[in-house]
Amino acid sequence: MRANSVLRGAYKNIIVDNPIKSVQLVTLDRPKALNALNNELMAEFNDILNKAQSDGEITSVVLTGSDKAFAAGADIKEMKDISFVEAYKRDFLSSWNLIRDFRKPIIGAVSGYALGGGFEIAMATDILLASESAKFGQPEINLGIIPGGGGTQRLIRAVGKAKAMEMILTGRMIKAQEAYDRGLISQVLPNDQLLPAALKIAEEIATKSSISVQAAKESINAAYEMPLSEGLRFERRLFHQLFATNDQKEELGFAYRGDYIIHNLDFSQHPLKGVKGEFFERVNPNGRVPALVDHMNDHFIIWESGAILQYLARRYAPDQYLGKNLNEQMTTVQWVDFQISGQGPFQGQVVYFKHFWKNATGEDAPPSVIRRYENECYRVFAVLEKQLIRQKEKGNNFIVHDRYTIADISFHGWLRSIAKAELSFKDYPHVADWVNRMEKRPSTQRAAISLVAE
Repeated sequence: MRANSVLRGAYKNIIVDNPIKSVQLVTLDRPKALNALNNELMAEFNDILNKAQSDGEITSVVLTGSDKAFAAGADIKEMKDISFVEAYKRDFLSSWNLIRDFRKPIIGAVSGYALGGGFEIAMATDILLASESAKFGQPEINLGIIPGGGGTQRLIRAVGKAKAMEMILTGRMIKAQEAYDRGLISQVLPNDQLLPAALKIAEEIATKSSISVQAAKESINAAYEMPLSEGLRFERRLFHQLFATNDQKEELGFAYRGDYIIHNLDFSQHPLKGVKGEFFERVNPNGRVPALVDHMNDHFIIWESGAILQYLARRYAPDQYLGKNLNEQMTTVQWVDFQISGQGPFQGQVVYFKHFWKNATGEDAPPSVIRRYENECYRVFAVLEKQLIRQKEKGNNFIVHDRYTIADISFHGWLRSIAKAELSFKDYPHVADWVNRMEKRPSTQRAAISLVAE
């Protein structure tokens, strides 16, 4: 079950590996002691978590042991001579709480024994898988003590009071299938499939928005400690905050595939008046701007002109400008949404930041605002450059397919405005070449979507 390690000698009691990019595999490695959790091992484990937390490349951790034992408990040799005063003053086992505070997902993969402290560590993971040979238990009662690393608190939340009482008061173990039936673990697998399954979950999590994953974990864990009303409020606040992230703009923009109704919204009557209305009232004296509203999806609103292009292409010219089949349409819309959903700057913003800021606000545009905006522009240039290189390798001259689509129309209008922002394509030759080729197309084609609308 143990993976080949690239950091085998970095720690004495733990093997650290990265079998998959962005996933850290941590294997407990005290085979002679059945991976008993002594102070040295836990210090190493906490050091690993601290480093993984600050490593932007790591998205999740997989924690496992050996085929025979995940961890047979805390090290009895270290505990047998501890006095009450010493345990109290040292706050013995408090260092085990770091796993609870780790903000990235931890996936536990248990084979063999997970007893006492080993069971407590396993329960502290976020997703727990077990092999058919796994056995779980809290046998501390047999030593004249009780669980001290979270067993009495986490087990009752996992299996209910009656079963938790039975397991803790008798010290009896349960097998993997019963643990699964009681919701303690998420999957039971053959021994040889356990670690691949855990790594597969970690790999899938790595494809998601990292900030959304962390927020989801935080919200789920809060349910353990909050009344329902407070938990719902906490969840809602995290949900709202994610609308300020670029990840939300990209993912929601790509996933949203509804039809739209065009409105001319009056900001004096709209709930967003205090958020976006003041700005639009400055640059649009009548206080009205075009927007697309999907009344079938909680009145979802898209403000920018790129969204209107997308709507018109879907409605009037899907074969020519959007795509001939569902796969082509989704690919095209993904690139249009990349520009219009916040991942790329908007065409109007180029002009606004460089020329209309003073007219709209009475002040010169702050250098930090210009610099941030220009950096975003160049980031989009880099994405387009790579895409155009890929397209050229396929023998295609356009952004998405082998023909002119709404993706070309949308990006061309934006890139033409870049000249007004005094940005250069010199480091992006494929983008520059593409812009030049688009400029040579008939104006009726460059504005085809607008003409269709008329």
